[in-house]
Amino acid sequence: MNPPSSHRPGRPGGRNPSRPPRQRASAGLSGAPSTSPGMPLGATQPGAVALWQQLTAVAGALQAIRSGQSGSVALGAVDAGLRPGVQALLFQVLRQLGRADALRRQLATRTPPPAADALLCTALALGWNPDEAPYEAFTLVNQAVEAAKHHPATRAQASFINGCLRRFLRERDALVAATDNDPVARFNHPAWWIQQLRKDHPRHWEQILRANNAHAPMTLRINQQKCTLPRYQKELSAINLEAFPVGATGLALEHPVPVPVLPGFAEGWASVQDEAAQMAAPLLLKGLDLAQPLRVLDACAAPGGKPPTCWKWPPLARQCMSRRWRLMPSAASALARRCSAWD
Repeated sequence: MNPPSSHRPGRPGGRNPSRPPRQRASAGLSGAPSTSPGMPLGATQPGAVALWQQLTAVAGALQAIRSGQSGSVALGAVDAGLRPGVQALLFQVLRQLGRADALRRQLATRTPPPAADALLCTALALGWNPDEAPYEAFTLVNQAVEAAKHHPATRAQASFINGCLRRFLRERDALVAATDNDPVARFNHPAWWIQQLRKDHPRHWEQILRANNAHAPMTLRINQQKCTLPRYQKELSAINLEAFPVGATGLALEHPVPVPVLPGFAEGWASVQDEAAQMAAPLLLKGLDLAQPLRVLDACAAPGGKPPTCWKWPPLARQCMSRRWRLMPSAASALARRCSAWD
């Protein structure tokens, strides 16, 4: 099947065990950010926006990323009310994009226009694996077609997208099998990166690729000036949030949740921080004389990661934060409020 021209006459407009449960929903599914502790960050509850609107935004972000924009910039252009759900879906699409591209090539020998290709690949990425699909397959198809009909850049390809997706539902097993020999489809990483890992880590390259594509856990750093780790773990358990300790001050949540759900988050009891970032400063400072001023070059600086850890050591904190954080006063002031007890 080949995509129609957008100018054709007569056409209008030209299962991972850590994965949260799938959303069983109708075509009218809404996309409001959820505050239910048992649902993933960015998951949806009925009552706000339709799934087709989220898929439209996800496909638009994917198209922007393909054109060279960063994911952060692409998500920044999404309406704030849609952004949590769109971000969650976009991340899943990006983790499955190698397979989606390969399946699209099986379904259409000619590359569709960019907007239609992005929407088709979005639906394929979300729905190709029923064990990991966030919604039922027919819901995704229905809402992807609705998204195509509502957007002027894809309206002319709505029937083509519908035909491709319904063919995929009929021939799923054969189409997936036809892409299994493609390393990019199997591992969802660029070919050059797969080749490099095979060269550098001949025994573990497959394990590394699979781990790199797994859903990252939501990890908290507990501010022990305000709350002990065991106490915070009990606070989480009281609202049916399970967590297990990581490192000296961290808790990894069984399922990610929106931060307003977290006990004492606004008061600075905890902050979201990757386990590796929590380990960075202690490893760096081990054995050093902290009474002396230190200069640290962070080649991957961003607010919310390593700087809060450094805040426990004021001489280091003043050196590493002063210049970088002047560029981001709002982020710095928010973190300062949470970490004021450490300064």
